[in-house]
Amino acid sequence: MPSKIMAADSDCEQVPVIDLSLLKYGLDHHDSEITYTKVRKACEEWGCFQVVNHEIEEEIIHQMDSAVRDTFALSKETKQECNSVVGWNVGYFTDMPSLPFYESIRVPGAPDPAAIQKFSDHLWPQGNPKICKIIEDYTSRVEELTINIIKIILRSFGVAHYYSTCQFEGILRMCFCSSPAREKGGCHSHTDQSCVTVMYQDNTGGLQVESKAGKWADVKPAPNSFFVFTGDSFKAWSNGRVHSVRHRVVCENSSRVSVPYFYFFSDQTLIDAPPELVDDEHPRLYKPFAYGDYKDYCQPKKRATSMRVQNFLTAFEETFLDEFAGISIS
Repeated sequence: MPSKIMAADSDCEQVPVIDLSLLKYGLDHHDSEITYTKVRKACEEWGCFQVVNHEIEEEIIHQMDSAVRDTFALSKETKQECNSVVGWNVGYFTDMPSLPFYESIRVPGAPDPAAIQKFSDHLWPQGNPKICKIIEDYTSRVEELTINIIKIILRSFGVAHYYSTCQFEGILRMCFCSSPAREKGGCHSHTDQSCVTVMYQDNTGGLQVESKAGKWADVKPAPNSFFVFTGDSFKAWSNGRVHSVRHRVVCENSSRVSVPYFYFFSDQTLIDAPPELVDDEHPRLYKPFAYGDYKDYCQPKKRATSMRVQNFLTAFEETFLDEFAGISIS
């Protein structure tokens, strides 16, 4: 059943900030070990964290921010051209009840230059090589960062060797929300299906995450940072050790740019917790499943939720993972 969510709790703890530069000294360095422990606790207790000193140049980030604003400045009719390409899944969406004043465009295939060119040709038939180069540079760097973050998380749980056994694919989305005066817009509360999502957000704020204690925290973006979410499929793969965080966006009297990069297990990947993460204290929580099957299960349910939520600040408990693969433990 839905329940009304009020404003974020002012007394809620702040989401951890991870300084990636502290990991460059090697596995035995004191600061590195402290940082790995901090990453593990962030995944267990929050399911999210911010990263700083990630080595992606500020200029690349600023150019991508400008590219997103230029893209959403196009007419609605032009942006809807993204949906006309065969094989694109929800290229452009807007005007959903759960997403007031919110728009999103998928850039399928990025950072592959040919895929980005195909995307650009539908929005700028006359050509836009500058924006193609910006998207390619940004996505290639963020994909490198995402891979590094996954390896860091696995290392923090002592299972780093499993990275080579998994296959992944990424999806880049541009998101824009502009709410009129005295109006609220944004994105309803949800968890991500992805393994990991790495997101740039501008300094406007508006992102809120729910702690395990059920309190909502406003996320104040750290300067030159990326926000990291761990999702449902990582939660299942880790036997529940990694939390899948519920989050939402509340945008009021402002405009907001964000660029999430969703990194998924490939459809054929078997989501099965490694034996190192299953013991008497942590009994197996989920049946093994192919990620593609879980994706197919969730899509119609998420679509239905997006269309029926009349107030995006209303909370709907998403229990898709437990419904699909949960094991009842007495």
